[in-house]
Amino acid sequence: MIGFLLRKTLYDLWDNLLAIALVNFGFLVSAAVPLLLPSALAAAPALGALALAGGVAWCCVYLAGAAGAVTAVSDYGGFGLMEFLRALKRSWMTGLAAAAGAVALTLIASAAIPFYLSFRNMPGFLAAALLFWVIAATALAAQFFLSVSARVDRRPSRAVKLCFLMLLESPGFCALAALQSLALLGLSLFLAFLLPGPGAVLLFLDEAVRLRVLRDEWLAAHPEADRRRTPWGEILAEERERTGTRSLRNFLFPWKRD
Repeated sequence: MIGFLLRKTLYDLWDNLLAIALVNFGFLVSAAVPLLLPSALAAAPALGALALAGGVAWCCVYLAGAAGAVTAVSDYGGFGLMEFLRALKRSWMTGLAAAAGAVALTLIASAAIPFYLSFRNMPGFLAAALLFWVIAATALAAQFFLSVSARVDRRPSRAVKLCFLMLLESPGFCALAALQSLALLGLSLFLAFLLPGPGAVLLFLDEAVRLRVLRDEWLAAHPEADRRRTPWGEILAEERERTGTRSLRNFLFPWKRD
């Protein structure tokens, strides 16, 4: 399943390279507000704080809209400006919920962990370690929040529950997904975040959620099946046929036939 997930993500990214690059460019412009405006408003700290909060909220709303738009790519389609704007309109509450969660998680990590470590004793160290792993597990689950909200359920409470169910069922897969997302962002440093960028990360995570949905639908149709041994070969047979394989020549010259 992992190999197919990576291959399909690569194919879909290549086929929609311009759209993903434009999504990334829009995010870079959006991120300029919380990154640059507060320092420009240093003489007015209240305005700077307001610009920071508003900028972070808008970035999360923007990413929620992007997550909604890339579902069409995972479903063997594509999206344009109007589809993106419609996804943005549908997803603004999801984005605000993501912003609130990210801020809360950041504040807890930056305040509570140093607080417990300041005790300089074993109970304080154990409390800080426990809190660290709780935050790490929450972050692993939360990476799918925008994709789950876009594809499965836009209700924040329901989406959070589904994210944690994914973590409980497949912690190794969630860790691997996080490493893949970090690798994509690391690669983006060489191309000024225009490619692969956050758009490719959202596409990868949506592809992952989509495969999990296919798995759950198959298991619902086969209640006698062992959930611990998912027959991915059977579940993904049609998907593999639709996705196919490509040679390097197909990638570089898709209009030519082998």
